Amino acid sequence: DQTTSEAVQITLTGSATDLDVNDTHTLTWDFGDGSQTVVGTQVQHTYPDNGSYTVTLTALDQDGGQATDSLLVTVNNTDPTIDSLAGDVEVFGGFEAQFNASASDAAGSHDPLTYTWDFGDGSDPVTGQNLTSTNHTYTQFGLMTVTLTVADDDGGQTQDTWFVTVKRPVVTDQFMFYNNTIYDGNGSQVSAIDANAIDTSKTALLPGETADTSNYSTCVSGINGIMIDVLGLADPSVLTIDDLELRVGNDNQTNSWSNAPQATLNLLQGAGENGTDRLVITWPDESITQTWLEVRLLANTNTKLQADHVFYFGNMIGEVTGDGFVSISDVFKIWNNRREPGIDTQVPVTNQYDLNQDGWVTITDVFLAWNNRAEQGIDAGLSMIQPPVENAPLVQSIEPVQVESRLAMALASMQGRYAMSLVQSDSPSYQLADISISDYLLEF
Repeated sequence: DQTTSEAVQITLTGSATDLDVNDTHTLTWDFGDGSQTVVGTQVQHTYPDNGSYTVTLTALDQDGGQATDSLLVTVNNTDPTIDSLAGDVEVFGGFEAQFNASASDAAGSHDPLTYTWDFGDGSDPVTGQNLTSTNHTYTQFGLMTVTLTVADDDGGQTQDTWFVTVKRPVVTDQFMFYNNTIYDGNGSQVSAIDANAIDTSKTALLPGETADTSNYSTCVSGINGIMIDVLGLADPSVLTIDDLELRVGNDNQTNSWSNAPQATLNLLQGAGENGTDRLVITWPDESITQTWLEVRLLANTNTKLQADHVFYFGNMIGEVTGDGFVSISDVFKIWNNRREPGIDTQVPVTNQYDLNQDGWVTITDVFLAWNNRAEQGIDAGLSMIQPPVENAPLVQSIEPVQVESRLAMALASMQGRYAMSLVQSDSPSYQLADISISDYLLEF
């Protein structure tokens, strides 16, 4: 008798003797598995499936005499083999992870294979015959071990594992945009066209950083639009304005800031950069001016963020010199950067001198700066804050830089001797009473 395994070739050897030494013999092998018989003294055979098989050898001489003998061949089952296992290595929670595999068995079609997928998160495994691909939606986060078990119908089985990291959503960027201006078609309705009104020269101030001119706008409408791009939101529709905390203030003690005016939240799915979901927060014009805005997207069951995402944008109408105050220097600088309709080309959304965001820098913008003066030593300017890192000691306010004495003297002189007023005739043209900007520049 012999013992072998599925798909393993065996060799069988036979011989026969006869009293008639002149007889020749034919040896015929029947392998007991339904396959064709084979003639020969030494033969090879492969059993495709496990089991016990009776091999019968028949010896026949030319006179019709015959004899038989047999032996038992036991064929053991062979475990299947997982040839490949692959799938996503990273996936955001709430999104489907895809997995696929292939396996083989020595018995081939004689042993159908059953695939059992355990996704490693405590959910019920998924089982099916020839289930070579599957998907799963994770609601937990972290590193998951996917275990694939492949079994044949004779009890043989094998396993392999795959690792997938289930990630939380992340904020990829945040922007300030000028809602209801020429850059978004003068429309207050939130839509994808609002992206044209993003001021790309402005970046969010993050905790631990010190503010500068790139973090605040100069326009008269104040902060009226913020966008947040988030990657990996499984169900953005559940988000509401309550998933945000919005506060305003002008010092480093951000935990004591007051609540911002009521805002409206709109969602533009897939409208953000690289297909991210875009949260659009808007306020009426002039709701938030001459101050800082803290935006906190909360880490909660709706956002599923790892931690609160916090950033800041500011506004100081007419402040174009970078000192946090609006003085005659800012007024002059806007005057010197005029871009008039019919004479010049329109300015882009990033132009800091276009205070009313109409695409031009005109005398109107000059007056807007003048009417929103915040003089150093007299008024409160926009503090160059350094908001604290979460759970870190607060940073003391930074004192504003003192303006040069010549400017202070010139400012006092102008305030004492002249009055600036707006005179409008039948046509939309403007002039200064008593003094021209150009004359004063020469004096200064």
